[in-house]
This record gives sequence, C-alpha cells and structure tokens, in this order.
Amino acid sequence: MVVATDASFGRELAASKSSAVINFTAKWCGPCRAMAPALDSLAAERGGRMKVIRVDVDESPATARRYSISALPAVLVLSDGVVVKRMVGYQSRENLAMALKAIQ
Repeated sequence: MVVATDASFGRELAASKSSAVINFTAKWCGPCRAMAPALDSLAAERGGRMKVIRVDVDESPATARRYSISALPAVLVLSDGVVVKRMVGYQSRENLAMALKAIQ
C-alpha cells in the first residue's frame, strides 16, 4: 500500500505495472478504517501484481475531484489506467475480492 498526495499521485499511478486500486479515504471515516485491513490483505495475497494507492481526500482534494469522489470510502479498480470498477461505501472482503477479479 502506498499513500499518495495530489503531488505524488500521478507518479504512483504511472509506476503501477498494469493494474491499481485507488482507495479514497479520510482519517475521520470509520468505514474507511474498517475496510482498510481487508484491502491491504488482498493486495498482499496478490504478491505485488496489484498496487494499492491510498488517497486521503482531505489532504488531496484535487485527486478526489479528478475521480468525482463524493462519498467515502470509495475504491476504484484500474486496469491499464482505465477505471473498470467503482465501489462506494463499506465493502466486505468478499466484495473486494470479487471486484479485484477484473484485474487478474
């Protein structure tokens, strides 16, 4: 998992091989904190084939606007730079795993 800011987001996304998951979050968001371990665990299971980029919307509002984030938590699954799945609200580990199948 990588924490990105408005300044570093573009570099982090470009450094992802072919797939990435962007986790939009905020420190005050309880569901975001509850979902984070499941997302981190799934990323670890994929052995580096998937990059998780965590973006705090309060610290990086331009990146949140770029992806039209209006509710948290929000998870975007990207394949070759294209959003292939968008999930808003708390997601179970099972829902996250199913969404990540889009980039296997």
